[in-house]
Amino acid sequence: MASDTTITIATTPTTILSPTNENTMNAIKRKSPATEPSKKTTVKKSKTTATGTNDATTRNCHQCHRAQTDFVLCTLKRTKGKKTERCGKVFCDGCLKRHYNTGTTAIKAKGKVKDLTQVLGHDASDSYYFKCPVCENKCMCYQHRKKEPEGQEAGLQAFAKEAGVPVAEVTEIMNGSMDAPPKEVKPKEVKPKEVKPKEKKPKETKPKEPKEKKPKEKKEKAPKEKKPAPTVDPAMMTTIRLPLATGSLKPLIRKPKHVDDPNFEFIAISHPLNIVQARLRIREFVLRFEKKFNLITKYMRIINDPNSEWTDLTYKNLITRLLVIIQSDENPPLGADLTYEAVKTIQSTSADSPAIWTITKELIDTELQTPEMEDISNNEAYKLDIVCWLIELVIGTTTIRKLIDDGIAQEKKNHQNAVDEIKRLRAEWEEQRQIFQKERLCMVTTGKPDFDLRYAAAHNANKELILKAEQHEWYLNRKLTPRTAPLGVDTLGNTYYLFHQRDRKEEDWGQWIVVEKGSDLPHPSGVLPPPPSMPSDSGLDPDAPELPQLDDEDTIKERMWYCVDQPDDIRHLAEWIKFKGEMAIYWQEIAKQQPRPMTPVSSVPGSPMPMSPSRRLLEAVRVPATIKKKKDDERVVNRDEFMPLIEKLKKTAAFMEIARK
Repeated sequence: MASDTTITIATTPTTILSPTNENTMNAIKRKSPATEPSKKTTVKKSKTTATGTNDATTRNCHQCHRAQTDFVLCTLKRTKGKKTERCGKVFCDGCLKRHYNTGTTAIKAKGKVKDLTQVLGHDASDSYYFKCPVCENKCMCYQHRKKEPEGQEAGLQAFAKEAGVPVAEVTEIMNGSMDAPPKEVKPKEVKPKEVKPKEKKPKETKPKEPKEKKPKEKKEKAPKEKKPAPTVDPAMMTTIRLPLATGSLKPLIRKPKHVDDPNFEFIAISHPLNIVQARLRIREFVLRFEKKFNLITKYMRIINDPNSEWTDLTYKNLITRLLVIIQSDENPPLGADLTYEAVKTIQSTSADSPAIWTITKELIDTELQTPEMEDISNNEAYKLDIVCWLIELVIGTTTIRKLIDDGIAQEKKNHQNAVDEIKRLRAEWEEQRQIFQKERLCMVTTGKPDFDLRYAAAHNANKELILKAEQHEWYLNRKLTPRTAPLGVDTLGNTYYLFHQRDRKEEDWGQWIVVEKGSDLPHPSGVLPPPPSMPSDSGLDPDAPELPQLDDEDTIKERMWYCVDQPDDIRHLAEWIKFKGEMAIYWQEIAKQQPRPMTPVSSVPGSPMPMSPSRRLLEAVRVPATIKKKKDDERVVNRDEFMPLIEKLKKTAAFMEIARK
């Protein structure tokens, strides 16, 4: 019958029952879980091809969720916790062409890429490499598609709801009506309501007896008069004002992390500052052209130390060698005959004779205009001036100019050699890194710690070789140019120098970062350092030598030259200079930001809160906060002023550390 339904039970033999039969109803009630699934159990449909048969080559596409036969799987590996698994997302040919402008044929046609840098992290079991749109964060499916942000109206409604004000008022403020003064909300006066007394009618009681009794009359109670609510003074009522942002918010200014003051060591100077500075200029020139001067080692060591005693013999030999360079030049700035006679006369004159200075001064006056001759006895500054004038003439000679040009060419050559060496080292590391990556793809999980150690050791060794190549170039070029120009100046006004180093084995001014403190500073750190802790007199040996007396503040303020010698101290100095510069910028930004005025909005009255006497007193004596304004003559600090100095100091520290190993 067409209206009847049949149920097939998996038994042997198969029986077909009619729903009208009692056996059928009993069989339905006695359903076995082994024969039929429960109501909550869902039976998955088997994957079938277009022909209706099961096939392992069909997969459900991630985009369209349909079984497809033409598809590709993502070969990228992803790390989840400690496991690395293949992504395996499936994309069919139709979805790739429709949404991502590619197809399975184009992906499979590429095959395996030979360049290992492009296939690192992919599974190599398939004949192609494919990174799915999910891994590239550009999937267009329903789950991964980005939701569009809500409009401005939704944000205004949420803000108005939170502030407790109408949406129209918020829209008005956003559209530019913010200059209008806020509306004053006057508290409403609460009037007492007139309560009318209810008239209660007496209950009618039926007389039990024939005698009529008068009902008792209940006295009506007078209604209680409610006191009106006290009126609140608007001045005493607290008001909650909700400020609205009217423009772009200013960025948050973070205070830089504090860095302790570096270890500035005082350089004891036994001569005035102008004499030491002149000697440093002469020292740099002599060390730059040391081979051309051919001075005796004894006098070279004296000139190398600006704080030593320069004897008359030192000046005599120095002047003689300068005049010989002028005399041997192809086009001497002074007459060759005059220079030759001056050299012979000076060589035959005693070192302490003023005639040496008179002859040299007259020879210089033939070419330069110099002040009149002064008393040369006990006038160290004038002697150094004469030597500096003579050096100006020597610099103009063809010999020295050729040495300077050759030095510039040699400096460029050294730089090119260093660049080539660094490129070679980086190419070697790239080849070595690819070998490591091949090994990593075939590596077992247990061997990963040993692999990481070998990889890090090889990488650090390559970095050290590159740093040595840069250090070698820095050391060679350091002797080719005079270093009288400072490395830079910090925000406090301290000047930093790096002078020539004559010999790595000898300690001289070239092994330090020399610091000339600012003229207005008591110390390079900006403040006087605290005095060192001294042991007490109790328990000391009476025969022991007396402890040195501490320098007073005036003595410390007169000091001008300091140094930092250790590589770690130089790195700390660079961090301290950066901290001081960022602090100066921080206070500049704080001074720029004025107190932000509150945006006028409607006031929301709160509960009345009368001020206590103590609060009134505090309000009366409170001083408004003020921000320290910048002076007109105060300069603006920029990062470009101190960042190059910091980079130079860090490189110098790294090169010095390698040289001392």
